[in-house]
Amino acid sequence: MSDSSPLVTKPLEGVRVLDLAHVLAGPYCTMLMALNGAEVIKVEPLQGEMFRHHKLVAKDGRQVTDAVAFLHRSKKAITLDLRTEKGKDLLKQMVATADVLVENFTPQTMRRLGLGYDVLREINPRLVYTSISGYGHDDILKSPYSDRPAFNIVAQAASGLMDITGEPGGAPLAAGLSLGDFVPAVFALSGTLMALRMRDLTGIGQHVDIAMCDCLASFSQIAITENYLTGVLPDRNNLLRGNPRGAFKVKDGYVVMTTIGDAMWARFCTFVGRPELSSDPRFSTDRLRGAQYDTVIEPLLSEWGKDKTRREVVDAFIAADLPAGPVQSAADLLDCPHMKARDMIVEVDDPVHGHLVMTGNPLKFSAVPEATPTPAPKVGQDTDEVLSALLGLREHDIADLRRQKII
Repeated sequence: MSDSSPLVTKPLEGVRVLDLAHVLAGPYCTMLMALNGAEVIKVEPLQGEMFRHHKLVAKDGRQVTDAVAFLHRSKKAITLDLRTEKGKDLLKQMVATADVLVENFTPQTMRRLGLGYDVLREINPRLVYTSISGYGHDDILKSPYSDRPAFNIVAQAASGLMDITGEPGGAPLAAGLSLGDFVPAVFALSGTLMALRMRDLTGIGQHVDIAMCDCLASFSQIAITENYLTGVLPDRNNLLRGNPRGAFKVKDGYVVMTTIGDAMWARFCTFVGRPELSSDPRFSTDRLRGAQYDTVIEPLLSEWGKDKTRREVVDAFIAADLPAGPVQSAADLLDCPHMKARDMIVEVDDPVHGHLVMTGNPLKFSAVPEATPTPAPKVGQDTDEVLSALLGLREHDIADLRRQKII
């Protein structure tokens, strides 16, 4: 039988996820699960999670909760007051039916609610309970900082990334997007899938403990090793100069380039009309070449490219078998042939926010066709359906819970 036969299911179909996460890291993790077939049930307080109040005013006057529209695609949404005993009891009943729970509160929050892993695993020993926090929980490896709150910029600073980002001699800079949230979200997805695989083998779930600081610090390995071996702290941006690489200005923006190794350097020197540089002792190693990017290579490239467009420059590099790419803005991405060809720009007709475009599912599978995500649900949109289907509650039971403001 051919192994290319298309499957009728998505990779995570049949996996039920209780999404207690809020803001960005946890919701991005569960969004990836939802886009890939998991039944993700977002559990929110009655007023909705805090990101539902973050609105962007569109050029046509619409007020759009853009983060929610993106992060909660293909999910179900229920409301539940977890400060009440009945609300906690309902969640525990749902836990008995779930495969995964994801939360990203500070470590003591779920424990104070009586909903920590130690409690919920007694209800469902097969549960994979995934936590994302700044510095981790205390049941596996306790950090002295475990109880500290952390957001994106705090994680970037604490992990060492900001210290090596920016201009030499300048202030440390954070990345222009929320790496402190998105990176831990992907680690949390990976950890959750590993725990599910281990459950397949053992029949037992576990606590997956993801610290934002740990995830970003794992990317600081080169700087840590360099400091350990040499005793020298890398200057900002200098880690990028172990070989020649950087951006240079052209007619309509910027292009980035890099070379690595002698053969590629020789091709580059011929390409820019300076073949003699390939044998110049000042450029005899990648590190020496990288050290002179700002003073020699970038001015040379900017002069060469000043009357050329990004496309012309990149096409010339590629024709010479040299790596290069345009620096693209958000507007460029909307019209990018690669993004379109890979279904990474998708259109969604949202019943609340109207017509939207957003990035697609970055995970592509040979046996799973691309699918358009369903729009993000309203606050509590699926409460009645979920409580009825999962817990067998009848209409009058649900109405009574609503009167008590538990849902």
